[in-house]
Amino acid sequence: MVDKVCHLNTHQEENKIGDKLEDRKINSYIKSDRVRVIDDEGNQLGVMPTSIAVSKASNRGYDLVEVSPNTNPPVCKIMDYGKFQFNEKKKLKKNKARSKVHLKEIRMNTVISEHDMGTKLNQCCKFLHKGYKVKLAIKVNDRLRDDETKGFTMVDTITEALTDLVSIAKQPLREGRFITTMFSPL
Repeated sequence: MVDKVCHLNTHQEENKIGDKLEDRKINSYIKSDRVRVIDDEGNQLGVMPTSIAVSKASNRGYDLVEVSPNTNPPVCKIMDYGKFQFNEKKKLKKNKARSKVHLKEIRMNTVISEHDMGTKLNQCCKFLHKGYKVKLAIKVNDRLRDDETKGFTMVDTITEALTDLVSIAKQPLREGRFITTMFSPL
């Protein structure tokens, strides 16, 4: 059941990408009387009637694709439209994958042993070496006296231990029950 949901979401994302590409007019769907034509090698063929441009493209085995519809006359290019769509989808997916922010969160309480603190620091170092941003969240118990100050001192000691690996993306701040800060790798 879970695989079906994931598959549907991926398919829906591909359709969104495809919708962006299908806004271009090709061949007989170009409504303008005259168009400026660029051939498949990038040479300008000049301004000509749309019917002649479509016939030149079909003689070469390609499609006439409207590249810039807002100019006067519209600019059209002779190209293999299927190959063009495939390459554009590939570029969009690659850019989408690059734009994702990878964030890892490390949580701990103010009452923590030295060994456990070292383990959390090692995990933080591993995440930073892999290129992830790290969000550090320290849970504060309001019933304990001076627990908030202890939490801020913990953040300071962790920041001092990681100074050569990180830059502070977000200063320590109390947010509800947690003191949070954000580290990004250098």
